[in-house]
Formats: sequence, C-alpha cells, structure tokens
Amino acid sequence: QSHLIPKSNAVYTLGTPSIRWNFLYINNGITVSDGNFTTNTSFKFNKPLHVTGNVSGSATSTGSFGSVVAAGTGASKFKGDVLVGSNGAPAAAPYKQFQVHSQAQGLQTVAQFSNNINQAGSGSAIQIGYADGAYSVKIASVNEASSPSYLNPSMVFYTVNNAYLESDLTERMRLRSNGRLQIGIQSDSGHLLQVGGSTKLGGSTKLGNASGNTHVLSGS
Repeated sequence: QSHLIPKSNAVYTLGTPSIRWNFLYINNGITVSDGNFTTNTSFKFNKPLHVTGNVSGSATSTGSFGSVVAAGTGASKFKGDVLVGSNGAPAAAPYKQFQVHSQAQGLQTVAQFSNNINQAGSGSAIQIGYADGAYSVKIASVNEASSPSYLNPSMVFYTVNNAYLESDLTERMRLRSNGRLQIGIQSDSGHLLQVGGSTKLGGSTKLGNASGNTHVLSGS
C-alpha cells in the first residue's frame, strides 16, 4: 500500500533501543512536524529535509549529531533552533537560531558552502536580509576562470539601493584572488586598489612606489 496511516492520532514505534532497524531508505524526503527525530550515526538525505520543530544533538566523542548531509538539489529548511556542536557543548544559551560551534584549537572551518561547477561566473553565496530575498545583501565566491585553469575565485559583495527585489542586488565590491580590491568598479585595471567614483581620505595617507619614494597626503 502507498500509505501507512494510524487509526487514530497516535505514535507508531518502529523498533526498540535494543532491537533496531539497520537501514531505512526514503525516496521522497522526510517531514517531521512534531516530536523528535534522533540518530546516533550519520544520516544522508537525497531529498530535502523539512523540520518545523527544533533540531539539536548532544555532544559525544565523535561530535554531536554525527553528520547530516543534504545531497539533493533542493534546499533543506529548518524552522526553530539548529545547534551543531563539536568536541564540547555549544556556547551557553540563549542560542542563535543557527549556531555552529567548535572547540578545537587553531583556525577551524566550521561551515562550508560550495558547488561543483568549475566554470567562470559560477560559485556559492550567502544571502542575508528580509523574507524571500527582498531587502537583502549577498556575499559570494565567484570563479574568475574555468577548468582546467585555476578557478581563481573572488569574494564579491552585493547590496540593493532604493530597491528591494532579489534581482536588484548589485555588485559593490570585489576582492580578487590576487589581492586586488575593486570598489564601485567591475573592470580590472591591474592596480592593487581600484575605486570608481570620488574618494575621501581622512587623516594622513602615505603613497609610495616600487622605488621606495613616498608622499604623505593630509586629509580632512
């Protein structure tokens, strides 16, 4: 049969703490609207995971949650608090709605956003703002070249001004992989700092060249 439906609004228990299912294959995603969803190992979804309650995990020697991998092309959506900890508990409450925490020493990559398109103009972005992309800003990694060359990704910043649609996002600043910074200009002139439009400098600014000659400008 196509559906497993209880006779009343009750809870089905599949297995026990000592007698468990080994593998569970799900074709069209899983939706958890109430109650708890618990896994002690890694859990892989080939379809989006929609959760309307809280998602949390307790820290263990292998890290809280094990791992949750969203391998599908759709977006996983979490409504509520999502806490992911590693090598210890997350920071003390109150938690943020989405919090990733690591207690390992050194510089740690605690979150990664990527795609597998190795063509110029492709990349990954984080968008922050109002609902459904309106009134938002965006930070992106954009490939400057295509494979088999080095992709040379740039960090690009977008904002909207006197507009609100996601389609109104406009590039404002680009930090290229070679260290060149472009503000208000998209064509690369080859200079380390490139600014399109007027610029005001406050304080003293020292200008130099490869020969070591310097000039000090006093701003106001």
